[in-house]
Amino acid sequence: MLRMNRTVGGLCWLGALVVPACIVVSAPPPVTSAVSSNGLEYGINRPGYDYKSFDPSAPDPLQCQSACYAEPQCQSFTYLSPGVQGPNAHCWLKNAVAPPVADGNCTSGLKAAYSAPPPQAPPPQQP
Repeated sequence: MLRMNRTVGGLCWLGALVVPACIVVSAPPPVTSAVSSNGLEYGINRPGYDYKSFDPSAPDPLQCQSACYAEPQCQSFTYLSPGVQGPNAHCWLKNAVAPPVADGNCTSGLKAAYSAPPPQAPPPQQP
């Protein structure tokens, strides 16, 4: 690995090697997603692994989440805001979990990050 020691007169000195210009390249930090209390990852797209898509009846990412939970093969989903892929919101159900990508037009979620509410117990019988 070469390390820039100093820049003099527009030249980079890399130890004994002199090059005409320095370019510092660094990889962007990995995207991490914060899962909200309802299991949604706001501002996250999980591209790929799509097996089904649909326009939800209302612009609400919870409809995508519910659809994913209802299908055994669904492992994750991505909701797109209205106007991104046409005039309506759009849901993509996925059969695997792709790495998160920052995207302010999307909300994603993982099936493993949330669970269905437990079934309601019947009310106790009164004598």
